[in-house]
Amino acid sequence: MSLKKIGVEKSKAYFNQADLIIFMLNASEKLSEEDHQLMALVKDKPAIIILNKTDLEMQIEIDEIKSILSHQKIIYASVQNEIGLDEIENELSDIVYKGNVEINQEEMMSNTRHIHLTHLALNNAKDALKASENHMPYDFIEVDIKDCIQHLGHVTGESVEEDLMTTIFSNFCLGK
Repeated sequence: MSLKKIGVEKSKAYFNQADLIIFMLNASEKLSEEDHQLMALVKDKPAIIILNKTDLEMQIEIDEIKSILSHQKIIYASVQNEIGLDEIENELSDIVYKGNVEINQEEMMSNTRHIHLTHLALNNAKDALKASENHMPYDFIEVDIKDCIQHLGHVTGESVEEDLMTTIFSNFCLGK
């Protein structure tokens, strides 16, 4: 099975779950059988159609695309030459902020919270490394590492037992 066919099969599995589909076609090639299969799946879904590689000679059948995907916005782009990227960004913003795509608020809050916790964990790890490089007492390093692990635990839903932390700091010589 070709990589393109594998990609098509994976795409099909996610189409029904998607709130918005960004469907990119290579404008420098004629439509393939896989492209037709995917267009059939996309035609009744909220989607943005991107015709990429428009900086090259256009081979794609634009009239056919317009007839099949008549309800979707079509954007002409060249990602390599950064043509059409602003239009893509504006279209995505319009769709989300006009409420055309429903966002699961719980999921968004969770993701935002996880991103924040991950940033905190990264900062703790950096602080621990800096403290170690500056030959700070192990107690200072331990606090940063514990905070890092605790923040990551909130993301993964796992917590590190105090006994494990004690074992780590009693059996390993950190910072030397």
